[in-house]
Amino acid sequence: TSDSTDAKRIDSSDTQPSNTDVDGTGEDTTETEKLDTTNTKGRILVKAEDKAVTEELIKETRGEILGQYDDVYLIQYKTETKAADAAETLSDNDQIQMDDAVFSIADNAEISDDVSDITAENNPLNALNHTDKDKSDDWTIALIDTGASGNNVVESVSMLGDDGKDENGHGTRMAKLITEENPNARILSSKALDKNGKGTPSSVYASIQYTNKKKVRIINLSFSGAKQSGNAVIEEIIKEANKNGITVIGAAGNNGANVSGYLPGSLEVVQTIGAADTNGNKLESSNYGNLVDWWITAKSTSEAAAKASGIYSRDGHLQKNNEVFPSEHTDIKESDVSTSDFEGFEIADHNATYSRGTKSLSDYMGG
Repeated sequence: TSDSTDAKRIDSSDTQPSNTDVDGTGEDTTETEKLDTTNTKGRILVKAEDKAVTEELIKETRGEILGQYDDVYLIQYKTETKAADAAETLSDNDQIQMDDAVFSIADNAEISDDVSDITAENNPLNALNHTDKDKSDDWTIALIDTGASGNNVVESVSMLGDDGKDENGHGTRMAKLITEENPNARILSSKALDKNGKGTPSSVYASIQYTNKKKVRIINLSFSGAKQSGNAVIEEIIKEANKNGITVIGAAGNNGANVSGYLPGSLEVVQTIGAADTNGNKLESSNYGNLVDWWITAKSTSEAAAKASGIYSRDGHLQKNNEVFPSEHTDIKESDVSTSDFEGFEIADHNATYSRGTKSLSDYMGG
């Protein structure tokens, strides 16, 4: 089946010049050795409190600006140690995210440890600067993944500097699951994960920021990554989307661990989806904990999140049925809940009305 729209190729050829460094004598010097911009360990993502101050600190710490979008900078340093030292300096004023963290498809498939190169010529922030951010049609679902194809994909962009084609297959499968639940779904595909099913904080940030500016109604994140101390940039852009009225649906992850240690599932503003069997018991591989909002019958949390996005776009809410089990418990069985307790229980109300871990869901029903 042919796609309904051709992917836009993002031209990321514009680059930022290297910064002039300042050595210990106070005299201007210029790095003679070209920085290795493919070294993810030497890269940080910074959201500036004051751009003038931040740019001066980048110079002082001998960083090179690979890309910039508004008040967010992607900065390269020669070594991991220099990046860590610079992050400590910059963190006094700015929000910092090390760009070596990896987000992976929340699937059970074996994937490579490699992450595609990000360079000064080809990086997510420059790609973000070259995208059309006109408002999307109502009820558009932003699928941030490996790219996607299909008749319901009405727009396709890439934050990796390529043509947006799905070279992994994961995103296309997620799009199919969405449309199985809602045949009329409109999907905006924003490619943030590469052919290995992996992405960096900068590529994920750029995709979320893009779809945020497009004012989509739902953002689907069928991937996860280990939560680190410096996750502020990703956390803030997801919170911004939520404040703008966008429902963010995320996979709990397939590590068989508490979701509190993973993004995006550990964020209160995300509708976190776990994977369950046909009886509503969590899959052994699914992450768990009281931060999981819904359990959906699926083979992985990637698939569960995609199904949730399709259902929500169709009905405007999630509710208990033979495949959807709302719960704050690790395991949930059919006998534990009554269908009538949860009918019409809307995600928007769910966000606003209960604090996880303090009461049972039944305490909040009917009011």
